[in-house]
Amino acid sequence: MFILKQFSPEKIKNIAILGHSNSGKTTLGDSVICYNKETERIGNTSEGTAPLDFDPEEKKRGCSVQTSVYALDLGE
Repeated sequence: MFILKQFSPEKIKNIAILGHSNSGKTTLGDSVICYNKETERIGNTSEGTAPLDFDPEEKKRGCSVQTSVYALDLGE
């Protein structure tokens, strides 16, 4: 069972990354995740290693097919 971390409302910041197809949205999101030490390296969509592209269809196609949500704890 996966349990999400609890965040107080005043600590929540919502960020959306928008752009055209193949503009680097997933790579930017993966870079932010890697920068915050959530992963050891930036994933690659064409290799199927991007943390935001977790669906088997996304791994097969090598691109995102649905919206992804990721929670980061940026600390104090």
